Amino acid sequence: FKSYVRVRAEGVSHIPTSGPFILAANHTSHLDAGSVLMAVGGRRQVWLAAAQDYFYNTAVKRWVLERLFDAIPFDRNSDGIRGLRQCIETLSRGDGLLFLPEGTRSVSGRIQPFKLGVAIMAVEARAPVVPTRIEHAFELMPKGRMVARPGVVKVTFGEPLSPEPWSSPDDINKQYKMYRDMTQEIQARVEALGDGQGDGRSGGPARPSGKPADSMVAGGGS
Repeated sequence: FKSYVRVRAEGVSHIPTSGPFILAANHTSHLDAGSVLMAVGGRRQVWLAAAQDYFYNTAVKRWVLERLFDAIPFDRNSDGIRGLRQCIETLSRGDGLLFLPEGTRSVSGRIQPFKLGVAIMAVEARAPVVPTRIEHAFELMPKGRMVARPGVVKVTFGEPLSPEPWSSPDDINKQYKMYRDMTQEIQARVEALGDGQGDGRSGGPARPSGKPADSMVAGGGS
């Protein structure tokens, strides 16, 4: 991987040196997770929330995944609660978590609406969220391509966003709005890290049409 796909990292000083944290990244390619972990460079222990229905549906995929990453199987097909709990348990140990809030790879290269799970985990685990922008992975290995082209993937880490403490757990409407607003802020920060091109390619900004997918909390990547 290192000899075929190179990674250029920026903003690594934003990765917390201690305590739990979430790397919230856009997702366009199977190169994404490996690129982010190469950018982290062993500075911290980072787990990957990986789609259970995709990476754990065959013995071969599972074998490959678990030898490349410290992975947490994330069930995207239910309400996502079980997967979020597993991720929160990991964060409670003080480790880092790579989470892909779009839930699946973008087929266009543009950022899709983030799901609420990233905000829920941040609040529940009291973990700062590091906006993480991956660029040019889509050009090298878009969805459907089996072999990557050689090239350089850029990974940029932004300033951490710390979750606000929640003081009204019985007010469901306010809690939902808080999760929604934080999710939108995380997505906006990820988008702002781009090179003036919303999807890492030409064609202008990648603000998603409509609002984030509020009906689903699951994330995880495939």
